[in-house]
Amino acid sequence: MMSRVKSLLMLALMVTCFLSEKAYATHAMGGDITYQCLGNNQYLLTLKFYRDCNGIPAPVGGSDLVFKITSPDCNANFTASFIPIPDSTEIITPICFAAVDRCTSTSGVFGIEKYVYQYTLDLSSYNGCGDDWSLEWDYCCRNNAITSLQSPGSQQIYLNTTIDNTIGTNNHSPEFRNEPTPFGCVLQEMTYNHGVRDLDGDSLVFSLAPARTVNGNTITYASGYSASQPIKTTTGVQIDPQTGSLTFTPSVQQVAVVSVLVEEYRNGVKINELIRDVQFSIVQCTNFLPTVSGFDSTDMFTIDACVGDTVCYTFYSDDADPGDSVYLSWNQGIVGAVFTTTNGSDLMAKATLCWVPTSSNIGPNLFSITARDNACDLNGVSSFGYKIQVFPSKDAELPQDFSVCSDTSVTISGNLPKGTVNSRWNVSGVMADTM
Repeated sequence: MMSRVKSLLMLALMVTCFLSEKAYATHAMGGDITYQCLGNNQYLLTLKFYRDCNGIPAPVGGSDLVFKITSPDCNANFTASFIPIPDSTEIITPICFAAVDRCTSTSGVFGIEKYVYQYTLDLSSYNGCGDDWSLEWDYCCRNNAITSLQSPGSQQIYLNTTIDNTIGTNNHSPEFRNEPTPFGCVLQEMTYNHGVRDLDGDSLVFSLAPARTVNGNTITYASGYSASQPIKTTTGVQIDPQTGSLTFTPSVQQVAVVSVLVEEYRNGVKINELIRDVQFSIVQCTNFLPTVSGFDSTDMFTIDACVGDTVCYTFYSDDADPGDSVYLSWNQGIVGAVFTTTNGSDLMAKATLCWVPTSSNIGPNLFSITARDNACDLNGVSSFGYKIQVFPSKDAELPQDFSVCSDTSVTISGNLPKGTVNSRWNVSGVMADTM
């Protein structure tokens, strides 16, 4: 144990040198912009901003919080300012209780803070106009410790999301529910999931995107990095387009920016896209990252279910470090599901998720589970994404039999429980649209 503590102290000293170069002038680690539809063409916008506590303070007002709103369809181009939410600042550094946080003491090494800002956007004067609304915010400057971008300390962080104001029903953007504080280890496979939840049950598609700066311009990557391979790895960076999980094995110590594009579809039509910008810190580790199994101890992270079924799945954690404890949590991605754990009872905790899907859940339902060990100074943290695809409970049936004469037409109609469901009639075992 003493040798492990000494190794961690050496790691802390090494990372201090690694992260502190010119850190006094830069600090932006990531962020995202999401929104809730309030009705009557009004939207509550939320900006989440993450800063390195080795740098200068987060934006508090003035021009730093001004963002741009545009819609070419509606000939609109204006600005507004996000408003800081009182008492919303939160320290989210993934360290053990015994470690000193940089956000509370200059003797600390690691420190990450989250700041929340909001603004109510009123588009009532553009009632029903514009499926191309764009919200853009940039802020100088990125963390100078970043190794994946050229001149990161002089580059703004750029965030954006879009709004389709022509949708007849309310739409909320997807929201990110896992904190972007990923620390990975050289030559260890890492999995990170953003914990995206969409309360409207829309289909989401995840992909990697270029890191951007002022006006949405793409930043030039450092040698060996690109938008599609934003981290130096042994086998490449993979992103699951269905769950958004990122999986990779870092090959060197680095601080890399990863931008993820989330596209939202309803009935096959794209209605929103947004980008989350995250900084990954890869360090030399003596601790192994914990893992979580797929559904019921399998390697499956996508599964099917039917409306009305009572479904219960168990997920198992593991950790290669003898004596480590692993704790599990989830992002509350599925409303109405019950998530229980054996945290504190089992050294390697397991979790159970039980749920009865309804017709409103037909389609994809995403959630994530995070495993966190008790290593010190840095906790080992991994997060995994899961998808339950819900289908209608059974075939539709006519209320009664009836006879139809030869060469006589008859029309049968039915209401689908959700627009994303496809259906066909089956008459005497023959699939047909018309007979």
